[in-house]
Amino acid sequence: MLNGPLSLATIQLPKITACLYGKAGVGKTVFACNSQSTRTFVFDIDDGTFSAKAWRGDPATWTPGTRQDLVDVWPRIKTRKEFEAAFGWFLQNHRRYGRVVLDTATELQNLFLQEIAEKAGHQIPAMQDWGVGLLVMEHLARVMRGLPLDVIWNCHEIIAEEATSRRLMFRPSFKGQFKESYAKHFDLIGRLCLVDHQVKAPDGTVHFTPQRFLQCRPNQYIEAKDRSNSLTEMEPPILDYVFGKMIHATTWVAAPESLSTPAPALRA
Repeated sequence: MLNGPLSLATIQLPKITACLYGKAGVGKTVFACNSQSTRTFVFDIDDGTFSAKAWRGDPATWTPGTRQDLVDVWPRIKTRKEFEAAFGWFLQNHRRYGRVVLDTATELQNLFLQEIAEKAGHQIPAMQDWGVGLLVMEHLARVMRGLPLDVIWNCHEIIAEEATSRRLMFRPSFKGQFKESYAKHFDLIGRLCLVDHQVKAPDGTVHFTPQRFLQCRPNQYIEAKDRSNSLTEMEPPILDYVFGKMIHATTWVAAPESLSTPAPALRA
């Protein structure tokens, strides 16, 4: 049993790496930027931050609006050189932030592959270009995973055929071997969905309202992952709520000094 009040130093708050995907217009950028407490840095590779800046929230679903004072954007990244300049600045200043977003990682991989192929003199990526592209994406994922802050990769969605069962599955849109290896870098893989919810009015008329939710559990059609094992199959699209559940489930408390001292060596 711990003696005395618990100090902040004894709490090890986990940092979350997440891969969020969904079809165009579903609200991935809004979701990744709608924290009400965490300062966020966004690499805008897909020109998607306009919608996040304009988002004022949805009272019907308790979804908050964007705190623009908490979101910094490096806009309109169109070349690998521009991304490397932005990433270099971020690495020097990352302690200002609690979260970083790639928006989108799909377009960033496309950008890398295109420039790798062009540098090699190929009109379309050759086998060696795909290998270089894999190394670049793996290196980027490892560097970002090692940062002391939350990491979110937004991705486009693709319907792909599963290799063994031949089923069609919704999954993040990555190319080459990276589409098979990306998952190891993330604590959360979630699919943001938009469906029409049927509502019946008192006069008997029926209308439909759009409803968003985050799918966090895998099934035979959906690729998803939750290392914290704390999320339900469908969660509301509120970032602070989703990450809060994961952090609460995985927070560790440091052991008392009497338990953390090395045990004496065993005698033969």
